[in-house]
Amino acid sequence: MRAEGDAVALSAQRELSTALSKARRDSEQLPDLTGGAASVAYSPAIVAYTLWLSITATLMITEYLSAAAAVPGPVSSLASPEMVMHGLLWGVPGAALVKELESWRCKVSAAEISPTVSNTVVLGLLPLSIIERLRGERALPVVREAPFLTAATLVGGAAASSAVVNGLLQSSYAAILRELFDAGAAPFCGLAAAATPAAAAMTTAAALAMADGAVDRSLRPLARAREDAEAAAVADLRRRAPRLYQLGMPPDAARRMSRALEEEAGAWEWRRAEERRRADVARVLRAAVVSTVYAASGGSLMAPVLASLGVLGARGERVKRE
Repeated sequence: MRAEGDAVALSAQRELSTALSKARRDSEQLPDLTGGAASVAYSPAIVAYTLWLSITATLMITEYLSAAAAVPGPVSSLASPEMVMHGLLWGVPGAALVKELESWRCKVSAAEISPTVSNTVVLGLLPLSIIERLRGERALPVVREAPFLTAATLVGGAAASSAVVNGLLQSSYAAILRELFDAGAAPFCGLAAAATPAAAAMTTAAALAMADGAVDRSLRPLARAREDAEAAAVADLRRRAPRLYQLGMPPDAARRMSRALEEEAGAWEWRRAEERRRADVARVLRAAVVSTVYAASGGSLMAPVLASLGVLGARGERVKRE
């Protein structure tokens, strides 16, 4: 009886897997998304060069805007041994926290590449999207299959993101808050001024998490189409399968298969919902860690970059388990 039950469960798993695989294949061929780009190939050299140009330009522009805003340049902090040491002091524990967050997220996630890397790729290749809007997303398999390119993209993306969000926006916001507190005459003005770095860090973390989520939703249409296609395929299978079972099986066998398929589909929906929940929680907490270590280090770009590299540690552990 147990062997029969295992066979029924395995059959339900196969049917669900087949439906999901077909949905993924069909979603990648949707004409309104691909625009004929399915045959375009991207070499690691082209992807790396384009990302390098985008990241370098971002860092240069951020340094210029920081000077215009009268805040310390984020890249310039790397030239100070003292700031580098502060960055190491806070960045290493930050990386440990990010590693734990990413490991927790990946326990139920089927994602093969971290959100930090995927968002860096789609943003870094954004200039090419003028020609074809899926160009950045089409390059993700190239990055995923080249470990060195994955690591380089993570480091470069973390540096560019931290320079803009923490080095420019967080520092500028903290400077504005300090000016407001200095101009005030409230008895607790000194205490409020001391809390300025924390207030700026938390505000920046919220903005970073929202921006990260917006990029993931708006610049990855294939991923969204794949998710919608999978959900539609599961719903369609749950609706059609019981009728087909009744036509081709004895009543008892049809009921067992229907029940097994319903259980498998319910488990799949739970994993999908849990994956999204953990992704959202990890996104917010990762942004909070990055912004906090930047503030605690006194404005060292090394701190948030090192903290972001905790994703690599979690990815390495996942590869070992597999």
